[in-house]
Amino acid sequence: MENSKTLSQTGNFTQEQLEAALFYAFDVFADAQCEFFPMGKTAEQMYDSQTKEVYLSGDKIQLGVKKNELAESTIELLKIINPSIDIGDKKLIMNYEGVPIEIRIIKKHYRVLDRLDNIDFAYETFLIPTPFDAFLRMSAFMN
Repeated sequence: MENSKTLSQTGNFTQEQLEAALFYAFDVFADAQCEFFPMGKTAEQMYDSQTKEVYLSGDKIQLGVKKNELAESTIELLKIINPSIDIGDKKLIMNYEGVPIEIRIIKKHYRVLDRLDNIDFAYETFLIPTPFDAFLRMSAFMN
């Protein structure tokens, strides 16, 4: 247990902790019937895992959701599913067993988000924007 405490204090989590948080977010958004996609370091690591032995690492899970997916009823459902969710103007923040899950709300239209393809990661299928290289270059600037 001491190792887990040290990891939390440094802000870096184990692969297992990050995957558990990712799958928790997957379940929350599936229950709310809300489409989302990985972003940032999370997206890059998930994509790279298709061809290399790459695992999740870092200090949080990064996801994105299009603003038009967040109807008022969806937001209310997210609050019911996860009462501690922090819903802001630019992002949603959840926490799973100490791991922050940051979901950026994408308000503008980006063509790279028009086509989401399937990507298998561990035992689930996630949506990921394509072409991925263009998405990755643009994702830091998306709002």
